[in-house]
Amino acid sequence: MKTSGSGKKPAGKKPNSPLRDETRSPARQVATSVVHRVLEDEAFTAAVLDAALAREKLARNDAALATELSFGTLRAYVRLRGWLEPLLRQPFDKLEGWVRASLLVAAYQLFYLPRIPTFAIVAESVALVKKKRGPGLAALSNAILRKLAAERETWLARAAESPRLALPSWIQGALEASIGAEALAQWVEGSGNAPWTGLRAQSARISREALAERLRQERPDAEIRLGSFARHALLVRRAGPLQQLESYREGLFTVQEEGAQLVIDMAAFRQGERAADLCAGRGNKTTQIAEAVGSAGEVLAADYYEEKLAQLERELLRLQMQDHRVEWHAVDLSRGTGKLRAERDRVVVDAPCTGLGTLHRRPELMLRLDPASIASMQALQIQILSRAATLVRRGGCLIYAVCSPLREEGAGTIETFLRQSEAAWRPLLEPFLLRDKSWVPDELGGFCWGPWSGEKEGGTDAYQVYRLTRR
Repeated sequence: MKTSGSGKKPAGKKPNSPLRDETRSPARQVATSVVHRVLEDEAFTAAVLDAALAREKLARNDAALATELSFGTLRAYVRLRGWLEPLLRQPFDKLEGWVRASLLVAAYQLFYLPRIPTFAIVAESVALVKKKRGPGLAALSNAILRKLAAERETWLARAAESPRLALPSWIQGALEASIGAEALAQWVEGSGNAPWTGLRAQSARISREALAERLRQERPDAEIRLGSFARHALLVRRAGPLQQLESYREGLFTVQEEGAQLVIDMAAFRQGERAADLCAGRGNKTTQIAEAVGSAGEVLAADYYEEKLAQLERELLRLQMQDHRVEWHAVDLSRGTGKLRAERDRVVVDAPCTGLGTLHRRPELMLRLDPASIASMQALQIQILSRAATLVRRGGCLIYAVCSPLREEGAGTIETFLRQSEAAWRPLLEPFLLRDKSWVPDELGGFCWGPWSGEKEGGTDAYQVYRLTRR
């Protein structure tokens, strides 16, 4: 006979976060959610992933796996889609969004992570679809994944021979035409690795070597190494949320990609100069310029998006740079310069571009561009560069940068600008000494790094930088 009143509550499920359910791997759930947001809402991978990791508070190993699955799936999207499509009875783009994301994340694990058992990948992916979208779509996912899993050994061999960054054919062709097949192949191979995060040591207060030691104390499990090019660059990986570090709150470093830091190193600002940072975004380069020109100098930051510039004041306070003279204005440089004052010694234009040089960190870009993007970006770049040129004093320097390897966005834009400027500008052909290496510009005053640097591990974004001087 059953009795009651034992005082024990029936066993039940513990409260779950919005992403967690009965599956055992929170990393897979986070990654599927990230891929879903990127594909459905055109969100940015890094931003969505950072928010999910902060919300879910995953253990370090789970956070690392979620990062691998999110970035890896999107880097290999073109190839994974090609492997999935023959198994479908409907177009890939017609699949329900969550199902599509789940299949892509599962396929990435099946073909690129051989240590994960097949049954775990299939079972947990199907369970996640069932929880989110019901048994009907779960059954569809199960059928597709079982077909895919049956050929896992064959696909594993193919995947092992292929770089993890899979480019759409038109991007492959455009990049080969710009930098050559050999350089592109080497760059793509290195771009499939887990990306490093660039930091810039606040050199007035701490050296990058001392900062590296400080970070090793705060994050003993992180990978940390000195940058190869930029003066104050440090590279970290698997360090967790950097904004939670005491050294960050103290303002000892800025999160900034090494290639972007090198742009300002190449600009060669001097103490006391009047400078401008156009297309400044959130102002990482602005604070780097302000440090270079010192409190005796003056820096103007301008960008189309006022909400980005609004963060600059807080950043100056965090970095303890309140005594530096920095002003900022929201302005649409494709239309004019507004009330920006001219007679600047050096003006940096980090122009809008396709961003193809950042695919290892922003793989979602290649899913949103089309061949017409190149021509439209070049037209915008020429408009902005022409307006920026009016802010430079006679004898001053104009620095143009894009994070793209495409010739059209680099040399092509500069050639058009020089042709239209009627001899008012000429390339600055002086070499630049950095880390005991003499960097010699090309005939247009240009420097390039990324695919041209030959680094396979921890390489910078692909940048083209041109220095011009006003006659």
